[in-house]
Amino acid sequence: MAEPGAKRYLDRVHNMKLQFHIKLELLEQLREMTCRVTASYGGERIDKTPGKSPMEDAILRLEEEERAVQTYINRMMDLRNEVSRQIEEVENASHRNLLELRYLCDYSFDRIAVALDTSMGNVYKQHHDALRAFEKIYGRGHAV
Repeated sequence: MAEPGAKRYLDRVHNMKLQFHIKLELLEQLREMTCRVTASYGGERIDKTPGKSPMEDAILRLEEEERAVQTYINRMMDLRNEVSRQIEEVENASHRNLLELRYLCDYSFDRIAVALDTSMGNVYKQHHDALRAFEKIYGRGHAV
């Protein structure tokens, strides 16, 4: 049986993509709020104390979040590239294809069966075998 460590490792790509979409949604909400703040801010500052205006503060926060999302994208792409390189090391082409479809393209098992023109039972068996093959590669550099 394939070690669960390899599957958890492969699932990280999917989980990071999911987190990325959540971060993008939150960033879009922040942009909308920033637009509201900047649109409602129409007058000059009366308070002469040093500091940022509400508009400046909103824009700075938005820029900070955009940098955080970009950093996350870079980490996600690094992981995806690492997983892709490891999948390429799997000897069996059918196993490589299945792993790429499942973990890099986020295909469901149903969709994989259609793409590979095979039965669901065969997809599950190939997936199990592909995970075992990947475990040999993953296990070389990671303690499971």
